[in-house]
Amino acid sequence: MKRVVSYLLLCVLCLTGLGSVFAASPETDSSDWPDAPFARNNITGEIICLGMDKDEAEAITGAMSEEFMGMYAYEGCILGFRDDRVVYIRLSIYEEPIWVANGVVTPGMPTDQVLEALEMPFEAGNGPYELLYFEDGSREHRNRNTLWLGRDDYQWALSISGNSETIMRIEMGDKQFLQTYK
Repeated sequence: MKRVVSYLLLCVLCLTGLGSVFAASPETDSSDWPDAPFARNNITGEIICLGMDKDEAEAITGAMSEEFMGMYAYEGCILGFRDDRVVYIRLSIYEEPIWVANGVVTPGMPTDQVLEALEMPFEAGNGPYELLYFEDGSREHRNRNTLWLGRDDYQWALSISGNSETIMRIEMGDKQFLQTYK
């Protein structure tokens, strides 16, 4: 039954024009997705996640096109590494979305849809937003423009930047990389 509902949802999303951007392919089982922030290739279904081995990630992304400021550009994404591990993933608006953050969202999508898919509250004009991941498996969201009195011992963060209408960039990284870019 769950699989039938997934197929019906995918069909509806495809008919509305959001299928290739917003939905996971039917062969991708979301229960197999990592607990860390990740980017899923919209064509192959392969996943790059924070903490992944550099060689494994590059086997999925293909050849690097450019290196700048300790980060490496690949088709549709930018990765950062430390000790041969993926510690940073950036997805920006691209002609056709190649990478889907956490299996459900891409830059260029409407802000309210992105935040709803990530189960984060939407308040027009209050971006950027962050989804924080903790070692104990819990998650919290925060808005970086407001006073936040929550936990600061997060391991990873998924950050969403854009305006009240459209997401322009999605960044994922470990706490150290996001604070120092090293």
